[in-house]
Amino acid sequence: MKISYILGAIVVLVFCDAATAVEITVGGASDWGLGFNYTTWASSQTFTVGDTLDFKYTPGQHNVLEVTKANYDSCDTSNPISKNTTGNDKVLLTEVGTRYFICGFTGHCAGGMKLAVDVVASGQGSTSPSPAVPSPAVPSPPPPPPPPAASSADGLKITAAALFGLVMMAFTIQ
Repeated sequence: MKISYILGAIVVLVFCDAATAVEITVGGASDWGLGFNYTTWASSQTFTVGDTLDFKYTPGQHNVLEVTKANYDSCDTSNPISKNTTGNDKVLLTEVGTRYFICGFTGHCAGGMKLAVDVVASGQGSTSPSPAVPSPAVPSPPPPPPPPAASSADGLKITAAALFGLVMMAFTIQ
C-alpha cells in the first residue's frame, strides 16, 4: 500500500512540473525580426527546461538557425545545428545550458537578429548576475515588458494532476 502512495505522489509531481513549462514567444509582442534588442529582452526572461521558444516571422524574409557560440559571435550561418523556416517555429528547451539562435538571411544577424538563451533547471530563477552599482552616466532603459502570463490551460493541468493523484490514493486506501 505504501508503494501506491509513493507512486501517486510521483505522478502528481511529474504532472505539476510539466504544467509549469510555458511557451515563450521570442520578442514578446514583437515578431522575430530586425529592429528589436533580443539581448535586452532575453535578460528579462527566465528560460526553464521544458519551456518552448516560439519564433514568429514571415517565411522567406527570415529564418531561425541554431548555432554554436562561435558561430553566434561571428554571425556565421554556414554550419547550423538546425534550421527552421516555417514562420512559426517551436524549439523545445530540453536541457540546462546556453542555446544560440540567429537569422540566416544576409546581414540580419549583424543587424541584431541573434538570441542567446540561458536555460535553467525547473524551479530555479535567472542565472544572470545583476550589476552591483549601475553607472550614473548611462540612463536606465525602460522597464521590460511583463513575462508571458500562464495560460488557463496550465491551471487546468495542475488541477487535473492533483485530482488524479487524489483519486489514485483513494482507490489504494480501500
